[in-house]
Amino acid sequence: MVTFDSVFFAYKDQQILNNFNLKITPNKTTVLIGPSGCGKSTILRLVNRLLIPSSGTISVDNEIISEKNIQAVRYKTGYVIQDGGLFPNMTAEQNITLMARRLKWEKSALNKRLQELLELTHFSPDFLKRYPAQLSGGQQQRVSLMRALMLDPKLLLLDEPFAALDPLIRADLHESMIGIFKKLQKTVLMVTHDLHEAAYLGNQIILLSKGEIIQSGQIKELISKPANTFVTQFIKAQRSHLPELDE
Repeated sequence: MVTFDSVFFAYKDQQILNNFNLKITPNKTTVLIGPSGCGKSTILRLVNRLLIPSSGTISVDNEIISEKNIQAVRYKTGYVIQDGGLFPNMTAEQNITLMARRLKWEKSALNKRLQELLELTHFSPDFLKRYPAQLSGGQQQRVSLMRALMLDPKLLLLDEPFAALDPLIRADLHESMIGIFKKLQKTVLMVTHDLHEAAYLGNQIILLSKGEIIQSGQIKELISKPANTFVTQFIKAQRSHLPELDE
């Protein structure tokens, strides 16, 4: 679904990705994890061309991304960032339906899709007329997710969407996301710094360091067969958050 082919990317003379290669499996949730500055969020921003690689190619759905087709690629790509990125001067409903209204959807089709998303995310229609400041953090993230899903994209990019939430709200959203991912069967590429979150939500975990893939696989593989000492140290640093993996 997503392919990085010999991608180089530098920022202010600092090389972030160096001959980076990656293939993302369709209809699965792939989680990018690693220490701060390892290139996780950069990878997501390169996919939707918020950043442009120095060289190499990035493909989505077997189509190389370029200036000519980026708009079409973005229409089939949903994007959720850490704080939700909602427009404060728009209601929840206006935020959710923004792109559909821009594309001049028929009102009946728009309302039908909105109703589907409300049911999917368990978001009360009573909150649709509220502005972001009138919503809780969890509600804001559900609105952001619905906006990302409004056009029924093939690919969903999630950039640390739960990092700013308190633990109880975060746990509740994790439960919701598992159900949503299972039902929609979309390709999800997610960034997190939390190994527990990666283990819980991801079908595949990709551990990065300094713009390089150190190891990929399921959490049990990373624990039982670490590629090197970095993998062992990274897991050990977060092991207290993974008591269930000791069983």
